[in-house]
Amino acid sequence: MARTTIRPPRVVFAALAALATLLILLPGSTTGAYLTAAGSARSSAGVGNWCSVPNPAVSKNVYRLSDFTAISAPESGDPRGPKAAVRMLVLAVVNDASFAPVTGPDSVPGAAADQLGVRLWSCTKDMSTVQSVRFTAWRGNYTGTPSTQFEWDVAPATNAFAGARLNARSETALSQATTRTTKAGTELRDLHRKYNKLGGPVSNVDPVTMRYSWLLSTGRAKDATSTADPVCQVKSCHIDGADGVRNLNTVFSGVESAPTANAVTGNSATYLAEKYYVGSGVWPSTIAPQRTLITPANGAATNTLLQDTTGSKIQYVVLEWWGGTTQPPADLEVEVFVN
Repeated sequence: MARTTIRPPRVVFAALAALATLLILLPGSTTGAYLTAAGSARSSAGVGNWCSVPNPAVSKNVYRLSDFTAISAPESGDPRGPKAAVRMLVLAVVNDASFAPVTGPDSVPGAAADQLGVRLWSCTKDMSTVQSVRFTAWRGNYTGTPSTQFEWDVAPATNAFAGARLNARSETALSQATTRTTKAGTELRDLHRKYNKLGGPVSNVDPVTMRYSWLLSTGRAKDATSTADPVCQVKSCHIDGADGVRNLNTVFSGVESAPTANAVTGNSATYLAEKYYVGSGVWPSTIAPQRTLITPANGAATNTLLQDTTGSKIQYVVLEWWGGTTQPPADLEVEVFVN
């Protein structure tokens, strides 16, 4: 009897090929896909509800909230006093290639050229209602010796400042005017958390207001990304990092198909930095919010950038989240950029 060979019908091969293609093009919400190149952020691709977020391994100015440094931050000047458990990063931001927007130069909706900002990314739709975030920026006033004023977890490198991290784990809180021996990381942490008043007003001008730029704090939300500015009507007013924003859903939509509104586009929400001071901490002729701009570094020496006191060469950005008993979503990231 002749042996009969049974061959799979062609339709089976076609089905397998289609399945392989489908696996390759699975939506990012299923695969946890990351953007691997800057241009990839500009459009969705594939089939289904594709969603992806920047890859921190590729874009060094993108930071996962779940990777922030755990800090036991003092809540008084007494090192024996109460502490708060927070997650925080303190960054030195300059206008170099490492802080370029992941979507390409001058690509951020509503941002002026050279404007500092942050952008939240995620593919998660429902987030914690009890966790809080607060992002602030500060003009430096560090004219001492950088090797003594700056303690780094990761030191900055030329054209790669986005990888640097200031040490902010000191057990002692500061609340005094900056001196040539002030530890920058500690001072910035306590300015951000409202415990440092920099010694109080001088000639009826508040020194905290003269160094502060707001990014994401009380009043700002996904439908008010560039409004709800702190109000200053007189030169003696005091503004600071306020209380942060509770409920992650208020600051980030988490929906790929979210309609474009203000700076909420797809799976990102943008918040741009503004301030009241100009120059090295003086009032403008008209009291009104000013955009926080950082001029290109153009290869300037690290120490020159660190010692800038105008805020136009470097801004120190403090990122913080706290609250709840679980980590934020693994794909919730904050991009710090200079447009």
